[in-house]
Parts: sequence; structure tokens; C-alpha cells
Amino acid sequence: MKTEEVVDRLMCRLWGKEAEKEHNFSHSFIYSKAGHIESISLQMNEENYSVNIELWNSENDDREWIESINDYDDLFYHILWKYEKVISSLLELKKDLIQ
Repeated sequence: MKTEEVVDRLMCRLWGKEAEKEHNFSHSFIYSKAGHIESISLQMNEENYSVNIELWNSENDDREWIESINDYDDLFYHILWKYEKVISSLLELKKDLIQ
């Protein structure tokens, strides 16, 4: 699956197939390419702030290499796993900052 297709699939999951999840519209997954390097970021645009978090890039691909299929772990599920890690980190930070 191409990187752009992975982002489309992530957006479909985030917003819904018919864009029915309006509460998530301020969040999006962004595909970008600079030269030969591709990346996927999570972007959150709220009224008073904006956050952009790069979840993956092809130059520093941290997915697991699977010998049996001679390919990397599925990018879609890897991004979901990274998203969960980011959320967990932010929740930990929140515990430390807001007591």
C-alpha cells in the first residue's frame, strides 16, 4: 500500500467513511514528501493553538522488519500504534503538569 493510501485510510478512520465524525474535523493526518523522504504527521488545529507531530518518515523508518515476508510491518497499524504512544505520553505529561 502506498503511503498516500495509508493516510487516506487513517483519515477515513478518523473522520468516518461519510465524514460523520464531525468532532474530529480539527484533527488530520498529513502526508508530505521532500525529495525522496516521505512522512506522516498528525495535525491538530484548535481555536487557540495548533500542534503538528511527525509520527513516521521513510528516512528513519522504525517499523519492524519481517523476514518471512521480506518487508516492513504494516504502515497503517504502525501509525495507529505510534498515535497511541503519543497520546499516552501526553497523558503522562498532563499528570505531571496539572495536579
